[in-house]
Amino acid sequence: MTVEELLTDDLIDALSDAAARGVSVKLGGISTDVQERIQDEIPGAMMFESLWVWSETPAGRLMMIDGQSTLVSALVNDVDASLSDPRSETAIWGEGETNSLIAVLKAVFMWRLNTADLDS
Repeated sequence: MTVEELLTDDLIDALSDAAARGVSVKLGGISTDVQERIQDEIPGAMMFESLWVWSETPAGRLMMIDGQSTLVSALVNDVDASLSDPRSETAIWGEGETNSLIAVLKAVFMWRLNTADLDS
């Protein structure tokens, strides 16, 4: 999940490459316009609704890999800051089944993904 300004062409290319290798790509919190672009470039990607309006929070990116590792970032500068400035985003990561960050995000992701599966 991410704000659209951080969903760069390089990131879309990397997700497309991962999908081509058989990696399951699931994205949330993305507008309909961007979802259409993602579906064109990564046909197998699954889209799901976020629990909140992602663009109205200081959240940057939430990523989970294999239910075992996470990266969570937040935008830390005001709205006039350039997103390409590394000081505009700060992040923490965690890994392992007993890590609290993993446990909470896994519950959120799994709940949303299971709900999305039921809706389709």
